[in-house]
Amino acid sequence: PIASTSKVMTALVAREIGKEEDVGSVSKTALATYGTNGKLQLGEKIKTLDLVYPLLLESSNDAAEVIAEHFGRKQFLAKMNQKAKNLKMENTKYEDPSGLSENNKSTVADLFKLAGYVHQNRPDIFAITTKRSHSNKKHNWSNISQFLGDEGYIGGKSGYTDEAKQTVISLFNLPLGKEGHRPIGITLLQSNDR
Repeated sequence: PIASTSKVMTALVAREIGKEEDVGSVSKTALATYGTNGKLQLGEKIKTLDLVYPLLLESSNDAAEVIAEHFGRKQFLAKMNQKAKNLKMENTKYEDPSGLSENNKSTVADLFKLAGYVHQNRPDIFAITTKRSHSNKKHNWSNISQFLGDEGYIGGKSGYTDEAKQTVISLFNLPLGKEGHRPIGITLLQSNDR
């Protein structure tokens, strides 16, 4: 199980299919999802592209569900699984958009492929995860990443469930020789101390 590292794929699919004008509505079902991160309110209307901030900064399960519901939950999950297939993440399966399901499964190799794809093709997603916070008119979301502020950190996402233990996708830009730098991706599953 991969826990909230699932949200990297949720953000990727949301950014790839979402439009600036897309607005989601916070449902009872979404709010009933475990956790209160994101501080969303019942009936609140919020741009789906804005929901990526509480999704990635605070690991909001509610935000994950609002995004999925907006695009049709079943269809959205199909798109997450199709994207994994397209990226040749052959041992990966998503059953929910948040990572709460122990049936969201992957391998460190597959998550490494995802990290590389996002880093090269959608750097805006990992850039969000390096912000201390993000505000819109109604909310201020703060970054909960333990790696924020570490030298060379260029983004990532961690997770935890009892089944998954501690999980992480993280990227660092590390010195290579005297002049250059090189991005390094680190993926961990089933860790007792990421």
